[in-house]
Amino acid sequence: MAEGTRFSPAMLGEENLPPPTDRAAVLLDGFKTLRFQYMMNDGVDTEWRPDWNGHDEEALPAAVRIMVEGMAGLEIPVWGQEIPIMVAMYGENLGEVDEEDLAEQLEDEEAANAAQAGNGQDDDDDNGRAGGGRDDDDDDDNEAPDPE
Repeated sequence: MAEGTRFSPAMLGEENLPPPTDRAAVLLDGFKTLRFQYMMNDGVDTEWRPDWNGHDEEALPAAVRIMVEGMAGLEIPVWGQEIPIMVAMYGENLGEVDEEDLAEQLEDEEAANAAQAGNGQDDDDDNGRAGGGRDDDDDDDNEAPDPE
């Protein structure tokens, strides 16, 4: 098993990939078999499957199990490792974007930025904390007492 420099995350979506090079890193050598298993968890049942196809499945596996048989230097016949796959979702719509809500949110942010720039206000106080605006209550906390 070897890794080449032909693929990187920066290349995703590019049509003209650079030609492969002779550079490679050996990740694992001298073994008899290598097997991957994928833990599928639908919230009710959990099962290990021998294959997973990202085009056909609706969810990522919860974990990947790697089983290597016949590694030199080990006293056990099969070495294995289970690797959990952690996924985080952001937003209320679980990744679905409503174009109208997105446009409205962008307009609101632009209007707020324009109003802030027009007033010359800075939303940070002297301590770097978010603040802004004036204290409009009538208790006059920061005024000096009347000398009379």
